[in-house]
Amino acid sequence: MRRPTRYRYMWLADAYIRAVAAAGGVPVVLPNLPDFQLIDGYLKMLDGLVLSGGADVAPSYYGQKSCPETVIAEKKRDEFELLLLEKALKRKMPIFCICRGHQLLNVLLGGTLYQDISHYSRNALAHADPGQTNGVMHPVRLLDYSLLKKIVGEPVIECNSSHHQAVDKPGKELIITALSPDGVIEGLELAGYPFLISVQWHPERIYRRRHSRRLFREFVRYAADRKR
Repeated sequence: MRRPTRYRYMWLADAYIRAVAAAGGVPVVLPNLPDFQLIDGYLKMLDGLVLSGGADVAPSYYGQKSCPETVIAEKKRDEFELLLLEKALKRKMPIFCICRGHQLLNVLLGGTLYQDISHYSRNALAHADPGQTNGVMHPVRLLDYSLLKKIVGEPVIECNSSHHQAVDKPGKELIITALSPDGVIEGLELAGYPFLISVQWHPERIYRRRHSRRLFREFVRYAADRKR
């Protein structure tokens, strides 16, 4: 008996797509194909780059062995996104990193991660949301000098949390821009970079909140202005 063909799929939560569109942008989803020469073609047609959430970055990229709690993404995705982000940074492209994207940025620039929040502190707040309920919330303090606070316009915001890993040592020239009450690094920016927002929470899932709308709208606005 002939076995049915097994198809492979690439997918992205539609909250990212809807958030970019609602902010006035034209969302384009990039397949992580193994032909990395396509990356230059992708970047030539884009005005900005959003790096989404997802499974964990392989610990080998930051010099660690995998812990039992770590759920590693496909190697192809890690390789693709690391090179995509590296090339986007060289182009000074506007970049918005979210959750896994936040951690990926840190790893690319030589930083490290806590493979599980429990490795950071047994007394940490609840950050994980295994059921993807969007109901795990906590305050985040935005630091005064940050682009993040300048855009949002508020010192403290209530954010959703859906991660079990966190930034440990920040990568080269990365500046901490936001912290949760337990000290987990919730925001990063790159010193001297024109426009880069990196956050640990998921603003695309809480787009109705004013601070989320402001982040996406400013990202889209800056990308459009840069194109002109």
